[in-house]
Amino acid sequence: MPTFHRVIIATILTLTFGMAAAADDNIINSPPQEIGMSLPKDIQRALPPITVVVNLGMIKIQSYEGYYLQARADNGDLHDSRMRANQETWFLIQVEATKHIYALYNWENGKFLSKTSNGCATASSTALGPTEKWILESGRPFGMGHSVIVRSAYDSTILNTNPAGQNDSTCHGEIVARDNWSKDGNAAGKLKIPSDYDWGGWWVISKAGIPEKGEKTWNSVGGAVLGISNNINPADIQTVFMALESGKN
Repeated sequence: MPTFHRVIIATILTLTFGMAAAADDNIINSPPQEIGMSLPKDIQRALPPITVVVNLGMIKIQSYEGYYLQARADNGDLHDSRMRANQETWFLIQVEATKHIYALYNWENGKFLSKTSNGCATASSTALGPTEKWILESGRPFGMGHSVIVRSAYDSTILNTNPAGQNDSTCHGEIVARDNWSKDGNAAGKLKIPSDYDWGGWWVISKAGIPEKGEKTWNSVGGAVLGISNNINPADIQTVFMALESGKN
């Protein structure tokens, strides 16, 4: 083969393998997402699972006195109510099942229950953010197996009710979210949860059917809220209770 041809072939081979080596270096030294590749399966398995928000269905929430948790349609203020209708019907939204974190969405006004900065809670938020997440805790360790504690995942304060008719001057209704209660109460700023039927922090959550009065808010906004699918059915609250009582909350 003539010398000229040998030089041309050698040059082509050098350029070809040089480009391949450079490409290999780029793959090794660059994160996969920067070069359009998916993560290796072993890395994918090590990542935390994606949280899937699920509408579990309709519930009713009652205080230790048997009154229903009501959200006013105009401003979302929370009150006790003797009867359950549209303002006293909620959707239980599962946010992080393993941590027992849920959201509460009101049937009547189409808003999430939100912890506010003034020691109150209102059903006034159209967004599902940190202040709209609530941890459900079983009352069984306190001899109150039929009840739950509703704790703010944002600041650990709990949803608490005054006796019916005793409105809080700041929150306007009977319901407040001001104090941080714990099992032993030893930590600074925390109060001890009493094994007392008359404590305002006990709530009874049970499945609920479609209220006879009021519009179907969930349907009126197109069958989904923030990508959460419609579920006009009573929630399977027994399964939720079993998870709460598993000792992992």
